[in-house]
Amino acid sequence: MGKKADSYGTSFMIKIAIAIMASGALITLFTWLPLKIAGIAVFTFGFFGAHSIASSWVGQQAGEQRVQASSLYLLSYYLGSSLAGSFGGFFWTHFEWPGIISFIAGLLLIAYPVIFFAGKGAREAEAKKQLKPFSKNADI
Repeated sequence: MGKKADSYGTSFMIKIAIAIMASGALITLFTWLPLKIAGIAVFTFGFFGAHSIASSWVGQQAGEQRVQASSLYLLSYYLGSSLAGSFGGFFWTHFEWPGIISFIAGLLLIAYPVIFFAGKGAREAEAKKQLKPFSKNADI
């Protein structure tokens, strides 16, 4: 998915990966075991696609502070996984598997506006980078 992100844009491909995750999660709601297994495989593909694109996106946007940005990304990743895993227990206890899938779907829906704002910030930063050389030449 990384090459696709280079071609079609990081923000767009993360949204595609999240849609793949959502469809995989929904497929697991079927009772036939081969469909459940296929749903888990589809979800996993989307998850690792989104994670790898997001991780590289952080490094691209951080510039000289790549190490710190990657560190904060991984901290947020693991902290979010821990919190979501803990809250997922509530959904499992009260609503079983459909509750877990609803919880996951809610988290995935939250991701879309976050990606929108991250993409907007990335576009603004890129525009500033492109304007910088021109402002230096204006002083000459």
